[in-house]
Amino acid sequence: MICNRWLVVAAVAALAAAPSRAAYREEVLPNGLRVVLVEHRANPMVCSSMIVGAGVVDEPEGLNGASHFLEHLLFNGTTTRTQRELYDDVDRYGAYNNATTREDHTLFTLLIQKEFVAKGLEIQADMLFRSTFPPDKFEKEKGIVLEELARDRNDPDYLAGEAFRTFAYAGTPLARPVLGSEASIKGMSRDAVLAYYRARYVPGNMVLVVMGDFEAPRMLEEVKRTFGAAPKGRVPPPVNAAWPAPPARNLATRPLDAGRSYLYAALPLPIEPYDPRMGSVELLLAALSSGKDAPLSVAFTSGADPLVQSFSLSASPRAHGWSTIEFEAVLAKGREPGPVLQALAGGLRSLEPGGLAWDRISLARTARRADEALTADNIQYYAMTRSAYLLGSPRDDLAQRLGIGPPPAEPIAEAAAAIRSALPSLRAAASGPGWTEEATAWAPAAPLPAAATRGEASETFPSGLRAWAARNGDSQVFAVHLALAPRSASEPPGKEGIADFLHRMLLRGTLIRDAAALSSALDALGARIKLVDDPAIPYDDYYTTPEFSFVRLEAPAERWREAIALLAEIVRYPRLAVDDVEAVRREMLDLQKRQSESTRAVAQDLVARTLEPGHPLSKPVLGNPASIASVTVDDLRAFHREYVSGKRIVLTAVGPVDPGEVLAAARHAFGDLPSGPEPPQVPPPPVTPAGLAADAAVGKGMAQIVLARLFDADPSEDGALAVAGVMLSDRLSFHLREEKGLAYAMSASMGPLAGRTKLEVTMGTRQANAEEALRGLREGIAEFAAAAPDPEKVERAVNALRGRLLMRRMTRINQAYFAALDLMGGRTAGDARKRLDALRQVRAEDVARVARKYLDPGACATLMVR
Repeated sequence: MICNRWLVVAAVAALAAAPSRAAYREEVLPNGLRVVLVEHRANPMVCSSMIVGAGVVDEPEGLNGASHFLEHLLFNGTTTRTQRELYDDVDRYGAYNNATTREDHTLFTLLIQKEFVAKGLEIQADMLFRSTFPPDKFEKEKGIVLEELARDRNDPDYLAGEAFRTFAYAGTPLARPVLGSEASIKGMSRDAVLAYYRARYVPGNMVLVVMGDFEAPRMLEEVKRTFGAAPKGRVPPPVNAAWPAPPARNLATRPLDAGRSYLYAALPLPIEPYDPRMGSVELLLAALSSGKDAPLSVAFTSGADPLVQSFSLSASPRAHGWSTIEFEAVLAKGREPGPVLQALAGGLRSLEPGGLAWDRISLARTARRADEALTADNIQYYAMTRSAYLLGSPRDDLAQRLGIGPPPAEPIAEAAAAIRSALPSLRAAASGPGWTEEATAWAPAAPLPAAATRGEASETFPSGLRAWAARNGDSQVFAVHLALAPRSASEPPGKEGIADFLHRMLLRGTLIRDAAALSSALDALGARIKLVDDPAIPYDDYYTTPEFSFVRLEAPAERWREAIALLAEIVRYPRLAVDDVEAVRREMLDLQKRQSESTRAVAQDLVARTLEPGHPLSKPVLGNPASIASVTVDDLRAFHREYVSGKRIVLTAVGPVDPGEVLAAARHAFGDLPSGPEPPQVPPPPVTPAGLAADAAVGKGMAQIVLARLFDADPSEDGALAVAGVMLSDRLSFHLREEKGLAYAMSASMGPLAGRTKLEVTMGTRQANAEEALRGLREGIAEFAAAAPDPEKVERAVNALRGRLLMRRMTRINQAYFAALDLMGGRTAGDARKRLDALRQVRAEDVARVARKYLDPGACATLMVR
């Protein structure tokens, strides 16, 4: 959280390619809708983001969860489109259409190819202003929300956060959960929700941000044609904050059946999100807590017995005075919360001129500017990450954040005073094993001190390392990706997970710098580095595979040479000290424990072990408790010598830099890398025999069902197989989730895997629905295989798949990633884009042929996790 939230409000981005004044336009339409247009020509895509003033803080008594429920309902049909037609239209144009509900607003996001943007705006405006909420869909959506609630009740992190919110925010709307409760959802009437919709979904209570490849004057006309046609309506009055005094017993504890303890704290901060003080608050909190050498990091994690295992400190900006400062920490079992809160209080009190954090403000500012450049490279995320700041903000506020015009003010001293004055109102709650349910009084102690041409080049170094670089001047981000392969096949017997172990050691210091100095060096560059997936982010395992490991580095382009040099230092010369091994071991064992409690993770492991028995691809990336317990520092050093070697590395880079210069810098940094031994050959996994079945138990009340098989297919069929997977996923999802309300999540896909083709159909549901869901999956696959596909639906699926894959390639780092995939697959970098464009050649008869040939539910392995 601290790595993202504090970066959200950006000052003028000297490190970003700031748009010209002509690239930004802001107007208020006659119906009251505020429209912000930002031209961004890096990719032929447009993102339309509508921010609606509808969140928990706005919900009337008895309608807790109505904002989130409305988010669901708006996807169920309009006066001009049924739900099926709505979904079909989105797919027809290859769009991404989604929404999220937060405590003070709801955000609707539509990302679409530029040539279809007029149709996309029509769809989004239709949903927002002409939804009908059919009665049968109303009850079905209740079932889906209840599924989501049931899922969350099995998550210790969620339960700890819910207990905190209920205690710390008692007497305020923030005490209520965004999803609502089972009682509030079941008790909602259609008339009450419809009245709430009509009250909140009026243009004057909305802000539309359109960002992407367009000309502002023409885009404004399209917005007026679509969104401008909505009636004006009456703007609802704000629900201003009324914070009760903190309770005398302001620290609550409660028991929780979990493998770790959680501590949450919050301080009311009645500052509007767009107030210049809010940006300064975020800057100060980052200076205090972000980085291994930050004052709070030192206070919390130094020594042999650190106070916390992990923590975050951030501002949560909310409209109408509901903002807070929030602290979260994971504690070792048995750790008392008092000393942790005292260290936090000391840090917050030290936020004044001369305090320890004061000298780190420039580092925080550099990181914030870097984030502005990196986030602007993701147009689908830009408005999403800034949505909290736009409702009610002054005109052209977003222009300042983009670096157009004078930079926003930074009232640092006033912000520091606001933080210190909020400290007496701190509320905290701790949940974990061994605690009793009680509330005590806690008081803080004394403070602590305180656009260019394009081109590419490639080279194989004498060590065998393959390097490729491309010039792309549409962004000021420089991205470099290292792929090390094969991953699991390179791990010694009994040392499964050692590659992940090694990656987690890399940021704990090099032979040149300790961990704090390394963290400062990255901060000084304004760089982001990613070596493993983040368990705090749901589904952040997209890039994690037993086939290869990765290092992903993004930095402002002006620092690209230093970025490559630092990357080489991190990867080639890790410290690998004995005192860090135990810390990483604890971290990995805790992650394994979390995965063992996750129905989805257990299902993924079961699929791998069942379909690829004994194959390197069946090895868990995190290893197992025995293998991780056995890893020593000598094992890591030996593995590093073999694994980080020329014959196993592919280096790819994309940015506004001459590719020849990039390869020269890479040659200087990596050219003398040892070749290492020949990498082991990884055979294709076995073809799946018919009748294979396996199950596993988690005991969380949920079920994960997977039908999967590995088979041989002609590479020329890859495109048709991928399109068939999209169509199958759409059909099953609509029938089993939208019509029957059986699933909270489901997907289907077909694509290449290590020399074979893999079909995988996955569905998450409650245990009570498992058998019915399994029958539905089998029947749905068989029906799809037997049916003749509609050519129009095939075209929709092609556009949907192509749009989704183009979205994956929007950022420089992902462009480098896909180039690495091509090179590791023995192809030329860029071949994946050609195959993506070839999807347009897929026809209905191609889909029918591969469906009949390969989609046999009887040939699939049946995997069930309960």
